[in-house]
Amino acid sequence: LAGQITCAELDPLLKRCDDKVFDDPGYSLGCTYTCKNGNRSDDTEYWGTYYDATVCVALRDGDPDKFDHIGTCKNGVCVEYKEGTRKPFLIRVFE
Repeated sequence: LAGQITCAELDPLLKRCDDKVFDDPGYSLGCTYTCKNGNRSDDTEYWGTYYDATVCVALRDGDPDKFDHIGTCKNGVCVEYKEGTRKPFLIRVFE
């Protein structure tokens, strides 16, 4: 059982899910997702983040009819892309 968190205050003590790739069709609605720990007696909903640079859509107040911006995930936040603000980046190759 997993889902996306689009608008919520997240408890840092509940960040227990691994960071992962967003692999559903389309854009991610936000940069966090929920998960369970696998123990049937634990109803706690934990959360994790999608990897940085995941393309995301931010909605106002989590309302799908209120588009805010398109961006990329950075540390669990959908950061708006604004033309002219791109910075060069370094790609590391590991052998």
